Amino acid sequence: MANILLTGPPGCGKTTVLRRLVELLPAGTVAGFLTEEIRAGRARTGFLARVIGGPTVVLAEARPGGSHRVGRYRVDTKAFERHVLEPLADALSDPGIRYLVVDEIGKMEFLAPAFAGFIAAWLDDPRPLVASIVWRPYPPADRIKKRPDVEIVTLTEADRDLLPARLAARLCRRC
Repeated sequence: MANILLTGPPGCGKTTVLRRLVELLPAGTVAGFLTEEIRAGRARTGFLARVIGGPTVVLAEARPGGSHRVGRYRVDTKAFERHVLEPLADALSDPGIRYLVVDEIGKMEFLAPAFAGFIAAWLDDPRPLVASIVWRPYPPADRIKKRPDVEIVTLTEADRDLLPARLAARLCRRC
């Protein structure tokens, strides 16, 4: 399997696994983005998208208005495309990049018109993609889960601490 998709209920540790995996892989060999929660005390107020080795942008905020919404979050699709997807456009042509990481393949990201093409290109690339993918049914993500070139790993809190090292060892053996 060329691509590994991590799934599981919210809060099970998908982002933590991907962040630790990036730390374990050789520096300069990983392209992609990670997400982080924006918090005000105990309340989650939004999400950041952080390009590995690059810029960070507010992906979504709990604010009224806007045409692109997921639940209570207004998604800034233009900023996501401009500051995350555009900087990553050249990653596939960079011979130093050996691993691709995306956190996450989900509803917010698919609101950006360029995301579907971006993720399709990364899934089709011969280098391994390791990504988190939305747990609940969502047709665009469900089609990706059914691809023959993906392996679905359902994450639990019990295995999240061991998984980054296992994935890193597996990936480093492949490339």
